[in-house]
Amino acid sequence: MLTATVKAQVSIEAGSASMIGNGTSPLTAFVPQDIQINVGESVTWTNPTPVAEPHTTTFFANETFFAPPLATFTVPNSTEFTPVAQGANVEPTIVPSSSGSGNNLTKTVVIDNARSTNPIVIDSTGKNVTYLSPNATYSFQGNELYLNSGWMWPEGVVPPGAPYLATFTLKFEKPGTYPYICIVHPWMTGSVTVN
Repeated sequence: MLTATVKAQVSIEAGSASMIGNGTSPLTAFVPQDIQINVGESVTWTNPTPVAEPHTTTFFANETFFAPPLATFTVPNSTEFTPVAQGANVEPTIVPSSSGSGNNLTKTVVIDNARSTNPIVIDSTGKNVTYLSPNATYSFQGNELYLNSGWMWPEGVVPPGAPYLATFTLKFEKPGTYPYICIVHPWMTGSVTVN
């Protein structure tokens, strides 16, 4: 476990430019993993991995706020999906369903979960959801129910059509120890202790 005490601003690598093996496997860890800062100081996360491997910095109050990358939704069986890009090689994942009867049948569709892939915060009440701009800087109060950087991609390897999220910066406003994970790699954990 790597620990660092810093002043003013610190940077944490989500993943690492240090490669293991034959140079194609990224290090899936936060470096440093645990840090200590003072109230009012900021932490910036970046993804320096040299391969196309996304990472997130995600804080959540409890397991019910974990946001998986894919989510299922029920829609009326009559719902038709038309791709925005005509002729694109795309198709929604539809799970057969037998719920309902007659014309009331529904189907379950698997869709990208925007709360996993985009920068977002859910406040302490759980009622206010705010989508943050890419590469956001946010004043972290410590009582938010959910806070996510969005999928940060390494420079030069962002998938076509995806926003380039290069950094995520939090200014910590209150003392406490705040654990976080990467949603893409949930074994990637870290913490920020604010004095």
